[in-house]
Amino acid sequence: IEDIIKSEIIFLEGIEFHLIVFNPSRPLQGLLEQIQQTSSAWEEYVKECNEVILFSLLSDCSIQYPPAQIALSALLFSCDRMQEQGKTPPITKEEILDKFLYAHVEKTTQKA
Repeated sequence: IEDIIKSEIIFLEGIEFHLIVFNPSRPLQGLLEQIQQTSSAWEEYVKECNEVILFSLLSDCSIQYPPAQIALSALLFSCDRMQEQGKTPPITKEEILDKFLYAHVEKTTQKA
């Protein structure tokens, strides 16, 4: 197995292939800016979203999904986490989906 691992890097260099994994932090910041609010619950929500992003980096989801999808998932998952802790998130999952998903679907269907 070690021989395979050693030759893998040589093979990738030979075919000029680059392994790049993009971080979902920048898309998350963009989404948060679009729905930004000012409250103590908002600050806690942003912190929760950033923690979810950090947890995502420990898994292989950055390889399987685009950064924007991971960022949107962090927004939704953070709502669930806050509710599990007995806190009220400053934005609901429905509002997030309306703003970022359903609105986009409506725009694309109107153009067709």
